[in-house]
Amino acid sequence: MNKPLIVSALAAAGVMTIVIGACTSNSSTPVPKASYSAPASLTGTEVITGSTTSSAANPSFPLQASGLFTDIGTFTVTNDNKPQGTGTIPFSKGGIKFHHVKVGNGSQSLDAKTCAVKFTESGTVKALGGTKAYAGITGYGTYKVSFTGILPRIHGNGACNQAQNVNPVRGTQVLTFTVSGTFTLAAPVSSMASVKPVTCTFPAAKDRSQCS
Repeated sequence: MNKPLIVSALAAAGVMTIVIGACTSNSSTPVPKASYSAPASLTGTEVITGSTTSSAANPSFPLQASGLFTDIGTFTVTNDNKPQGTGTIPFSKGGIKFHHVKVGNGSQSLDAKTCAVKFTESGTVKALGGTKAYAGITGYGTYKVSFTGILPRIHGNGACNQAQNVNPVRGTQVLTFTVSGTFTLAAPVSSMASVKPVTCTFPAAKDRSQCS
């Protein structure tokens, strides 16, 4: 039975904003230069969860993300067992690319009486940026994958069929995973306060360079 590799986690980088003052000619008194600081990036804990009962070889299932940001998406499991793989999780507000940094503890068990099988795996992932709302996301997280199901029995002796290409009995398998970690997102553009242009007085201001 193939062990699905699930790549996930979240985080982000800050955004730099440049504000330029403009000069207008009127008779008002000089106004000091406007100053503005870009909003700080947002850092916090994020949790992504998903589960499916699909018996497809590469099942797709819904995801829910909450914490630093809230979003939904759909993830498709692959049977790529490469520990250093990468993958992108598509959410409604953009995609996040994750790198499978390290495989941690894993276990597999089989109940010979009921043919119930269970597989778990944990590891570390790193966010490598993303698209749209998640462009520049950075950070690390840990993931945990859990698979349960009931294997079919071999005709004749009734033993549990543990062949590599055998799928669990339809309707008995459940695949779940959770990713949690600390990530950093750039502050949304909507949070950036507007800055009024600088007003200069002529001829009090001898040239426009005094207004810049």
